[in-house]
Amino acid sequence: DVFVENALSEDAINAIYSQAKISKLNIKNSVSDAIDLDYSDAEIENLKLENNKGDGLDISGSLVKCSYCVFVNNKDKGVSIGEMSNFYARNSSFSQNDMGLANKDQSVLNLSNSKLINNRIAIAEFIKKPYFGKPKSYLNKNYYLENGSKYEWLGLYSY
Repeated sequence: DVFVENALSEDAINAIYSQAKISKLNIKNSVSDAIDLDYSDAEIENLKLENNKGDGLDISGSLVKCSYCVFVNNKDKGVSIGEMSNFYARNSSFSQNDMGLANKDQSVLNLSNSKLINNRIAIAEFIKKPYFGKPKSYLNKNYYLENGSKYEWLGLYSY
C-alpha cells in the first residue's frame, strides 16, 4: 500500500541481489525507471506503474513473478526483461507504452491471460548484448488491441 510519485532518482526503487515481495505499489511520474531489479527474486501483485519516463519494470538476471499488474504510458518499456531473467506474468495489463514487454539477452518470458493495448510494439524480442543468446517467449491466452505491432524480432539491437 505504497504510492511513490515524481521520483527524481535514476530508479524510484532499486533492488540488487535481493528477495522481495511487492504488493499494492503504485509508482507514477518517475524521471527514469520505476523499479529496477538486478539479480533478484521477486513476487509482485497489484502493481501499477504509470507515466514513468523510462521503463516501468526493468529486470536483469532475475526471477520475477507478476500478477494483476498494470503498466501504462511508460515512455520506454512496460517491462524490460534482460540478462537471462525469467519473467512470469498473468492477469496483467500493458497499455500505451513504447514497448509493452521487451524480452532480450537469453531471457524467458511467460505471459498469460493479459491485455496488450495501444503499445507501439506489444512484444519485442532482441539481443542487446552479443554475448547472450536469443530470448524465448511463451504467450498464452493474451488479448491484443490497437498495438502498432503485435510482435517484432529486432535481432541484434542497439539503441
